[in-house]
Amino acid sequence: TTLFRSPATARRNFAAAPCLEPGRYSVHLERWLAHYRPKQLHLVDGVQLRQDPVTVLNQLQHFLQIEPFFDYADSLVYDRHKGFYCQVVGGRKKCLGKGKGRAYPAMDDYSRDWLQKYFKKPNENLEKLLTKLGYEIPAWLQEELEESVKKLAKEKKEGA
Repeated sequence: TTLFRSPATARRNFAAAPCLEPGRYSVHLERWLAHYRPKQLHLVDGVQLRQDPVTVLNQLQHFLQIEPFFDYADSLVYDRHKGFYCQVVGGRKKCLGKGKGRAYPAMDDYSRDWLQKYFKKPNENLEKLLTKLGYEIPAWLQEELEESVKKLAKEKKEGA
């Protein structure tokens, strides 16, 4: 799927796509930090939540000091058909609707490159902020920053 076929299309789509703003995580985290101390915030890695919701939810309960502790191990089950975890209610699996968990076509290289360039500085800012606060850097962010550095080096080499 091509999101941005050309720079002009990219600018037009961006102007009509406020959906990119939520991906500027450091901006939003800074806003929260204006009201709460870092130790009062519990950040959840969306990738980790999707891959291992039991652990993530159990960690969240510990952070919030919820009593009695509820172990999600018996309440969530992976559904291979859907490709994500579903809730177990009354001994039966209950998944989200048909529109959830669907597979998307691969993104084209131009769109991926455009988005990677757009989010390069915000991702660097997020890494700096998380490091300053002593939070773990999520794997997706490390990978994205490493890939961005490799592409920049390649572009410089090709341009030289």
